[in-house]
Amino acid sequence: MADLDSLLAGRRLIDVYRQRQAQLPIVDESAKLLSDIQALGFEDFHDFYKFNSQLCRAEYAKKCTIEGECDLCAGYKGVPPCKKFYGALSCSARGVPATTEGIRSDMFRAINRGFLLGEGGVKRSLTMDTFRKLRDTGKPLQAFCPPGHGFHGGRMEPLDFDVFWR
Repeated sequence: MADLDSLLAGRRLIDVYRQRQAQLPIVDESAKLLSDIQALGFEDFHDFYKFNSQLCRAEYAKKCTIEGECDLCAGYKGVPPCKKFYGALSCSARGVPATTEGIRSDMFRAINRGFLLGEGGVKRSLTMDTFRKLRDTGKPLQAFCPPGHGFHGGRMEPLDFDVFWR
């Protein structure tokens, strides 16, 4: 069974492969890369990326603390930010309170795709370098909830490995 060391070794192999292909698109070395990935205990590339995703989500969940509880924005004046972002799928539109795990998962997906909520719940583009600088400050990450409602105070503790590697 693969472990974190195998995952990181596989990432290094893929990074080297990408660099070589970018410099000189010479002989296709994907068969050798696949063989090397399999030697690390992965069945194929899909297995490697699936394992990568699982470990990244687990590490993020372990290091991202979130405080608060969904109150469905009771008494909030206007359209809640989650409803602006998710529309009919939002907790306020469905009438089902969000969970801490659900919020953490949503934040991971949004950040991993390069978006954060801006003012008024509007998505804004975010590069990985900018996110890493923001994350490394240790300041709370903004959840989708307005002040006085729902989830706040999420802090990102230092990660043991890069969960945003692609």
